[in-house]
Amino acid sequence: MMKKRIVYPLIAVSLLAGCGNISSTTVEQETSEQNDSIEISETEAKVAESEIQDKDEPWREAYLDYLTSDDDLINYGDSFTYTLIYLDDNDIPEIFIDSGVEAGGQMIATYYDGKVTEQHFSRIGSQYIEKTGLVYTNTGHMDYYPLSITKLENGEFTVLGSGIAYMTDEDR
Repeated sequence: MMKKRIVYPLIAVSLLAGCGNISSTTVEQETSEQNDSIEISETEAKVAESEIQDKDEPWREAYLDYLTSDDDLINYGDSFTYTLIYLDDNDIPEIFIDSGVEAGGQMIATYYDGKVTEQHFSRIGSQYIEKTGLVYTNTGHMDYYPLSITKLENGEFTVLGSGIAYMTDEDR
């Protein structure tokens, strides 16, 4: 983004200079505008950073403790990926943990009321709708697909509905 703010004015100045009809006032104005936008961006970044540091966020420490625990489900191997998502409607993110292996499944960990709780999903491929608490899992293989809809609310995961989709011999 910063490069675009610098490169585009430089290209414009170069093109105008190539035409021979450029005044020093135009160059000074463009340079001044460019510096103003850079200063605003740096100021905005400092304000955003200070807001993050000023907040008392115990969930950060709780998540760090959770992720550095000796739990085999969390620290199985190099294939695991960890992503912060906003599943429920509060401002505390959840951790989406993907094992990277079909049979290993996925997990969602949430911080609520001073503790971290988790929900394991038996296969990979779960989807969620941001800020609603809803997780849709339609995964499986070899013509057998367990389905579930789970809701995260007040730190608890509740299965709203579940079933199985499969292909019969007649469907093949």
